[in-house]
Amino acid sequence: MARNRFFGLSQYKAPFSYELGGKSFHFIMDDGREYSFEFIDGETLRVAQLGQPFIFEKYECLKGDDNTYFVHIAPAAFKGKVNHSWIIDVAQNLVTMVEMQEDLFPDLQRLIKVTPYFGAIKIQGRPLPEIRHTLYNEKAVGRHVKWHYNPASALEHVYKTTNAYGICYGRNGETVLDVFSEGHQKEIHSDDENVRNMMEQMLARFRKRVEFYPVTEEPCFHIRINDELNLFCFVEENMLRRDPNHSMGGGGLLLLQNIDRLVDVGLSYAYEEYYMVTAYGEEQEPDEVNDSKPNRYDWSVLEAMPSIRWGGKIEK
Repeated sequence: MARNRFFGLSQYKAPFSYELGGKSFHFIMDDGREYSFEFIDGETLRVAQLGQPFIFEKYECLKGDDNTYFVHIAPAAFKGKVNHSWIIDVAQNLVTMVEMQEDLFPDLQRLIKVTPYFGAIKIQGRPLPEIRHTLYNEKAVGRHVKWHYNPASALEHVYKTTNAYGICYGRNGETVLDVFSEGHQKEIHSDDENVRNMMEQMLARFRKRVEFYPVTEEPCFHIRINDELNLFCFVEENMLRRDPNHSMGGGGLLLLQNIDRLVDVGLSYAYEEYYMVTAYGEEQEPDEVNDSKPNRYDWSVLEAMPSIRWGGKIEK
């Protein structure tokens, strides 16, 4: 965990927000569940689902804007196998919870199931808001954005449809591997053999991914939070299924994005590994070469993201 955090996407993460300390919320979800959240301080909260006792949990928080909080909790009772991310929108008194569950697919251990749930914040003496954060937001669709998570890690996201997402692995001869290698020359040539070996393993994974997975198309969702913010998530399920050893993929990113200002905050997740990240983006022109390549994947078998089928047929 520490190794991946140092070299991974979280190395240059923005500071956590501690503003929720001392505040309380009553969440009423559309599926009938109710929760009481009491933020004791900037790192600890008391939480209870209706009808159950309060328990203490640790949490991490990043801000999407002045009134929108991204709160990540790994409930202790689930021993890391369930993670909850709460988008708390105090401007509209709305809340969206994204649940991530491990070990649900025996044949694909690394595959994480991701499900969003919608609700509202109960304010004493007021009716619940009638609106909700909205699935199938199209604000980002058609855009290409190169997101920089640290000086040596940049990924170009291709937002194909409201359900389909891809990565552009390279333009004009430059690849993700080139960028990563250039940014980690110190570690690649380190005097410490353990550091050199670790970097070689990471570079080998990049080489394998680019050779094995030259065109990406993965399930995703986009949820409208407000006029500026979009909650985006994808799961690398096609990658995992295509790998003969089922050792690559299965996780992804859950990001609260300002697609106009090109900044985001959120969660990088993989099997048994969850950490928060921030990034800034650069708008890219469409890549006719990569965009025109046909996908190779059978969308009828996908299971990790049930929300891609909530609206009916799969968009391609």
